[in-house]
Amino acid sequence: MELCYDGALVMPKNCIAVTEDEMTYLESGWCGTGTHTIKEGRSLMWGLVALTTTGTIASGILTALAIPSVIGAVVAAAGTVLFGNAAIQAGAAYHQLCLMGSSGNCSITISGVLLAITGITVKKI
Repeated sequence: MELCYDGALVMPKNCIAVTEDEMTYLESGWCGTGTHTIKEGRSLMWGLVALTTTGTIASGILTALAIPSVIGAVVAAAGTVLFGNAAIQAGAAYHQLCLMGSSGNCSITISGVLLAITGITVKKI
């Protein structure tokens, strides 16, 4: 289903804007921001890709081994999804950093809920 809205966004009169940090807090999540050189940022994201890919593979193996146990299979499958999503997010952030060149600084914001990474934002500063 494709949604398209071309009109002006009209908000209620009593609407109060909230910052990303407040929104993350309200959703029971976490958020962390750091400033790094672009080279450091690429190293951090590459390390996160390696870590989460390893976690995805390990969770997949646990899923295969835990088939007799329904609870074990569900937990391992959930781990596969969580690690897989984090690997995709980190890979996309790494690609953005590669497009920024090799000099300068960047801001990296990682947000999540419990142990799951739900988003990684990279900005050149």
